[in-house]
Amino acid sequence: MGLGDPRSTNAPGRQAQKVLDELESRIAGLLGGSRAVFFGDGDMANGTAVLAAGRAARERGKDHVVSSPVERSSIVCALRVLREEGSRISMMQSGKDGKVRPDSLEGIMEDGTGLLVCSWVNGISGVIQPVEDIAGKCRAGDVWLHCDACFALGRLPVAAGAAGIDSMAVSSVQIGGPPGSATVILRDDTPLPMASVPEFSFCCNIPAISGMAAALESTRIGMKARNRIVNQLRSDLLEGLDSCCLRYSIIGEKPDDLIPGTALLHLDRVAEKVHARMESDGIVLPSHNSSERLSFLRRAGLDTTQPDMFLGFTFDACNTGADVQHFVRSLADIYSG
Repeated sequence: MGLGDPRSTNAPGRQAQKVLDELESRIAGLLGGSRAVFFGDGDMANGTAVLAAGRAARERGKDHVVSSPVERSSIVCALRVLREEGSRISMMQSGKDGKVRPDSLEGIMEDGTGLLVCSWVNGISGVIQPVEDIAGKCRAGDVWLHCDACFALGRLPVAAGAAGIDSMAVSSVQIGGPPGSATVILRDDTPLPMASVPEFSFCCNIPAISGMAAALESTRIGMKARNRIVNQLRSDLLEGLDSCCLRYSIIGEKPDDLIPGTALLHLDRVAEKVHARMESDGIVLPSHNSSERLSFLRRAGLDTTQPDMFLGFTFDACNTGADVQHFVRSLADIYSG
């Protein structure tokens, strides 16, 4: 784009800062906030926001932090840092459906609670969390609410102000935008001292931020149509498994509890190395047994002694019925072999 460094005070730097300010206003408006702070990816955005909010809460005498038990690894690491610095950490309760229980806050929140962390959607299970109910309890107790909305963006209507979320992290790549850009949206003008978090760096990648803004606008226009497509693909896949007499349950209990096109299945019996075998068949939809996925299963209270019994997938609008057939055929061959 031929722009300078917005941190410089020369003419190209001032021009770059002007463009960055315009992008901030544009993206914050699209996501229902007053301010946007840019980072390189969703992990940096979430980690920085949680550390900044936790340290700010401790400065005002509120050293207690509450979190859902199913947060991404960068948030877990930020919570560990806060605990090492003197914050007290408590966990909300969640069921084996992966959904946190807002009523569990009645026995956890206290006068010293200054921060609550809860993702809008867990990217592994696709389970939508009751963030608006949680936001109401946070407002009543003057508690800052941070929400990881990276996996909700593009699948659900996401707006920090409407949901009552104080800070919200979203990522460009989750909506088909370019890598190298993510943002923390602040609901109002209440300052969040990001400068108190030298562990993470801010992002001045103006081309990537511009791409994220364009992807955001595109996503808002076509979200309903894409959701219809991916939900139909998910329905076709589940019907295909039923026709093959493959028994399973859905973590989250029913598709209405999940973001469109996503599901985490608990198969009724284990097949050896099912993820690796499906990958060798060229199936790209199932989740694999990464350390983060295994950690999620464990923290959600699910049985991790046989992790191959859990099979997740997420459809995008670029997937087709052929992908569904390939998935079902591969899984049926594995279980019949």
